[in-house]
Amino acid sequence: MRKELEQRLVERWPTWFNTRGDFRYTAMPRGFEHDDGWFDILWRLCEDLEPLVASVEAVPFISFASHHRGNGGGMWEKMYHYFQFKHTEFLQHYHKRRNVESTFSMMKREFGDGLRSKTDVAMVNESLCNILS
Repeated sequence: MRKELEQRLVERWPTWFNTRGDFRYTAMPRGFEHDDGWFDILWRLCEDLEPLVASVEAVPFISFASHHRGNGGGMWEKMYHYFQFKHTEFLQHYHKRRNVESTFSMMKREFGDGLRSKTDVAMVNESLCNILS
């Protein structure tokens, strides 16, 4: 995909398309490795998903860079204004998110990132047994 199309997606949904991520956890730093024809499909899909994510109250508490100005629209712009005007409240939620991510990261480092169980119930039980052992 051309860089200008890729940049439009990244600017509009920066939390979903983090091109500055770590190669150990995401392939996004390589960019989009497909033709330009996928741009419209991706754009419409993201537009359709955004209200669904908001409807289940999945609020993205992502820290903003100091140079960011809140452009992009949608949930991203809403969260930027929340970040600016209710900073301490935003940080309380952000730190909860960060603690959960740290916990999952530690568990994956300790136990590996895969489970052997096939069913959901068995996976939960396997995870709990790993924690207790």
